[in-house]
Amino acid sequence: MADPQHDRGRPDRGGRRPGAVGRRRHDRLLGGEDDRPQPAPVRSERLHDVDPLIIRLLSTELLRDFTDEPVLRERDQWDRLRLLALEKVAAACLDAGDALAAIEIGLEAVGIDEFAEKPNQIVFSAYVAMGDTIAARRVYLGYEEKVRHSLGVHPSRVFRDLVRAKTEGERVRR
Repeated sequence: MADPQHDRGRPDRGGRRPGAVGRRRHDRLLGGEDDRPQPAPVRSERLHDVDPLIIRLLSTELLRDFTDEPVLRERDQWDRLRLLALEKVAAACLDAGDALAAIEIGLEAVGIDEFAEKPNQIVFSAYVAMGDTIAARRVYLGYEEKVRHSLGVHPSRVFRDLVRAKTEGERVRR
């Protein structure tokens, strides 16, 4: 049996010394490439099964009572990240047919940035999916009024077309 202490400096079967890194891997590591196994991409059908604790954490402001410039920068970055995460989860809930969860999570995202259009679109679509076109229309009109009065702009053509497409059927049925 080989003694590990005695064989420490001897090359292995591949001709490398213990702890040595192959040339290709060495070049990848020097180039900043990460050759470790990467996690599987997150699939949207699993996103709607997020633990409620995670949603609660994503809904939490970071150090809201601090006004130092570095804290404000970090808080802004945290807000952007959690807004994007909540948007993705809300969209996945809607895609999975869970309109109620999409509304709840979408409203959390709207609470982070009331001018962000994507979460408002998700909430609008979720209300339509539930059959509540009046609540959906209220979401759109509230958003439209906010951006028009505060920013002097109108919702995007994508949002307006979505509203038109989803509510056109309602007008025809009357």
